[in-house]
Amino acid sequence: MLDQITHLLHQEFARKLRRADNQQETGATVSSPASRPNSGHIDPRPALRARVAQLIAEGVDDAVLIRAATEFLLRNEFGNELANTAPFHEMADHVAQTLATPPEFKTSLLAALE
Repeated sequence: MLDQITHLLHQEFARKLRRADNQQETGATVSSPASRPNSGHIDPRPALRARVAQLIAEGVDDAVLIRAATEFLLRNEFGNELANTAPFHEMADHVAQTLATPPEFKTSLLAALE
């Protein structure tokens, strides 16, 4: 299931980048799954745990915590080059909002992050 969601996110992100490229010259390219940054199978969980612990210590609210965790994981999946584009931030906002909308899912997500 997670692989399917990741695949759909890649497709949607590629579509947004193509649209942005048509509107202006961004120079960004969409990487294939084999060449994306996480293809080396580096486990992002330790770094994510450290980032979440830092944010909790700073006392950020739930929405900021979910958005930061979402962006961290998407950045890990898509790479820093694409993470510095407007379509990436639109996608991260949408994914974070979607994850936080159902109250029961938000509660489970926050419990997993803490």
